[in-house]
Amino acid sequence: MTEETKENYREWFGERTTFFREFKLHFGQCDARGRISLPSLLLITSDTAVEDYFQRGLSVETLAANGIVILVSRLSFSIHKYPRGGERLLLKTWEEKPDGMLLSRKYELENAAGESLVSGTSLWLIADPATRRLIKPSAFTMRPEADFVIPVDCPPCSKIHRPQDMQLLGERTVGFSDLDSNGHTNNSRYAAFALDALPEAFQTGDVQNFRINYAKEAKGGDRISLSGYFSDDGKTALVAGDVQGRTCFEAEITLR
Repeated sequence: MTEETKENYREWFGERTTFFREFKLHFGQCDARGRISLPSLLLITSDTAVEDYFQRGLSVETLAANGIVILVSRLSFSIHKYPRGGERLLLKTWEEKPDGMLLSRKYELENAAGESLVSGTSLWLIADPATRRLIKPSAFTMRPEADFVIPVDCPPCSKIHRPQDMQLLGERTVGFSDLDSNGHTNNSRYAAFALDALPEAFQTGDVQNFRINYAKEAKGGDRISLSGYFSDDGKTALVAGDVQGRTCFEAEITLR
């Protein structure tokens, strides 16, 4: 490949420390219909958030050495138009004014023409890695705290309330390949657990909104009991995962 045909993908910071990342959506990041998969969307956005901090001198190791670990608590995404395999994409992410005890971060995913494909918002907990005690955002002074909020076109990261009449969907055992460097299930894998437990209509249909709340980290060998609830119109499914009777995660998928 010559220099003239080689694709270059950049990463840079803009106003208000917005982090920009260009990338190509690869074959292995897509589902059976050639679209970005939900697990890939979660992995790409969370990894980009980590890279944002890394390029500001706040690597995972640096944070840990200063008694800080940052854990995703809630995510919400709206898919306006599915990114397709082979597309050149631009992901923008920025940290916003904290929401109470939670850090807040937004995402916008665009195609090469600047068209908005996916909008997202996320909330993160700060904790002491040794004691697991929560830390207030105001005490996290390793970077300037954002004092602004920019609206994006997706539902808020509100708490998902599970209904009483849930039906058992199945069980999933956490395998070694589900774990990340923390030794716990990577946050993106819970989307895969939810999708795999649902009917084909939710696996192959056009997802409009996806929300997930994380409650308890699952470890290798844990058996996650999966239960579900479906709206009367058949467009929304709620999947709850429990480990030994305790909530692990709750996800909500709404079709277009």
